[in-house]
Amino acid sequence: MTAGYGRYVDEVKKSERIAGDPKHPQTPDITEGMSNRSWNGYMSAWRRALHLWDPEDLSSEPDEFTAEKEREVARHRAEMEERKRLLKVEEVEREAEIERNRLKPLDELLEGGEDYANSDANGSPYNIDSDDDLL
Repeated sequence: MTAGYGRYVDEVKKSERIAGDPKHPQTPDITEGMSNRSWNGYMSAWRRALHLWDPEDLSSEPDEFTAEKEREVARHRAEMEERKRLLKVEEVEREAEIERNRLKPLDELLEGGEDYANSDANGSPYNIDSDDDLL
């Protein structure tokens, strides 16, 4: 409940409300058949009319609903920031794993050293002591 609506409900009893009076905003009737656009128009006008009942200084009388919404928004923002941070960490770890996997065959080749240089495409070692391979 907003501060203006709360004040209106507290100060004006239902029996004292005058239909059509701009100082007495009436809640739109949901059972009345109308398009969404019309309904939204009625709701918007009703909300604006309720602002006539807002306290003079809203900052001195914080609305509990507004305060709870602000806390909820702050919690949501903190959760989203944490998710972003975790996603960045996961992304960096994923990229590092991809790089390790990409370099793994090269590391294996380097570990083999000269054996690789003295082998054919299938990895079979050349027999450099034999004269048969020179022909």
